[in-house]
Amino acid sequence: MSYQILTLSFILFLATITFVFAHKAFDPILPKDQLKKWRNSWYIVTLIAFLSGSFWVYIITCGLFVKYISKREENVFALYFMLLLAIPPIDKVIPIIGLDHLFAMNYPRLISLTLLFPLFLSLRSKPDKISFGRSVSDKFVIGIVILTFLLSLRGTTVSDAFRYGMSGFLDVFLPYYTASRAIKNMDQLKVVMIGFVTGCLIVAAIGIFEYRSFWLLYNTLDESLGVNWVMGGYLGRGDDLRAISTTGQPIILGYVVVVALGFYLYLAPLIKSNAIRLIGFGLIAAGLFATLSRGPWVGAVASIIIFLATGTNVAKKFIIFITIALLTI
Repeated sequence: MSYQILTLSFILFLATITFVFAHKAFDPILPKDQLKKWRNSWYIVTLIAFLSGSFWVYIITCGLFVKYISKREENVFALYFMLLLAIPPIDKVIPIIGLDHLFAMNYPRLISLTLLFPLFLSLRSKPDKISFGRSVSDKFVIGIVILTFLLSLRGTTVSDAFRYGMSGFLDVFLPYYTASRAIKNMDQLKVVMIGFVTGCLIVAAIGIFEYRSFWLLYNTLDESLGVNWVMGGYLGRGDDLRAISTTGQPIILGYVVVVALGFYLYLAPLIKSNAIRLIGFGLIAAGLFATLSRGPWVGAVASIIIFLATGTNVAKKFIIFITIALLTI
């Protein structure tokens, strides 16, 4: 337990520094006390995970807490995005009589059930709801879920196929449906983006610490919860440690930060302070580098190019970007 307290102390310290930055950057853009509520929720979820000592105690307690705070949240999907990366997706199967197990429960699926599923039911009951399947993106998403389910039927049991179906519903369909129906305007979308970027800045800061200290802060959390998790181990490139933070794998962390970069490129002009804006870019870039993952690096460059190409003053921005790129090679 003493080791868990030590790692928890470092995590809370890094998160606190990041929240101070987020306050300076985003507080004027957000509704009053929004960031403060997110910060407190992030702290409590993290404390529950590290201090519970049991996977099911952690899952039940965390689920009840998240369900409680969701009642006070106007933008539920923003809260989901903010908390999504707070805890590693350490999983354990749910036992059920008559079957091997129901499906594997983890933290992302927990908040999907407690936040997104009630939101899904609420959106479905509204008279002005958009019928699912009308848009092209709807068809693609349901096609992916159905195809994954059908492919899982090959060489497996019906119960295993059911588990794949549940995973598709919780991991793919619910986030897509609630995001596409709950976000009604640009103001709500900005709050969602800020929620995700803030959560990603925290995992980026933790990733930078892991890379520099050669110490994975969440590496023993599964043991303290009584679970043997197949992910979350030490991976190196040369003599360097590849950071993973709460994602369980360096490439996953890299792509998560790339998505945050895309959001931040849009949000950056809304930040009044040039220094704060540059610190945000620096934190994202350093977090991306700490993964030592080439694929996400390519994705980051592609994101920047697409952002520049779809904005104004394209030629001028490309010249600046190429100049900076050449100076950093």
